[in-house]
Amino acid sequence: RNPQFADLPAMLADGELDLCVTTTPEIPSLDLQSRTLYEERYVGVVRRGHPLATRKRITLEQFSRYPHLMVSPTEGRFVGPTDRALADVGHKRRVALSAPGFLILPEVLKTGDFIAIVPKRVLVGRMAGLATFTPPVRVPGFAVLMLWHARLHHDPAHQWLRTQIGRA
Repeated sequence: RNPQFADLPAMLADGELDLCVTTTPEIPSLDLQSRTLYEERYVGVVRRGHPLATRKRITLEQFSRYPHLMVSPTEGRFVGPTDRALADVGHKRRVALSAPGFLILPEVLKTGDFIAIVPKRVLVGRMAGLATFTPPVRVPGFAVLMLWHARLHHDPAHQWLRTQIGRA
């Protein structure tokens, strides 16, 4: 369980938060309602001049040869879903940089022969100078959820807000 979200049920119950958009997979309270906004998948990304940029298929060995960039929003960790997927098939990668958010990665990728595995939606509007590829190992995607307390479920203003977020 992610300690970052430990107070989420209380914050929603107390009205400190009216709505939360999150990727946390577990719903930590029976009093919370949820709606899946979308399912996200990961893609590999490199700069256009990267030696792997024009390959139709990338092997695990090629994938592991280059330094990787990753995102770890908490504690600067150097292990994530890609590392777990690689470990399952007996491989590992060398992470050169752990950033606190995805939005910096497209710019850093352009500075060298780095590889990053990122949610596909992160790249919308940021693909200039970059190329994507299918990772040689399956990295499980994730759902983006909207959470709210049951007391607001039938509130007209809250229903309107949830509808607008769902459409967006």
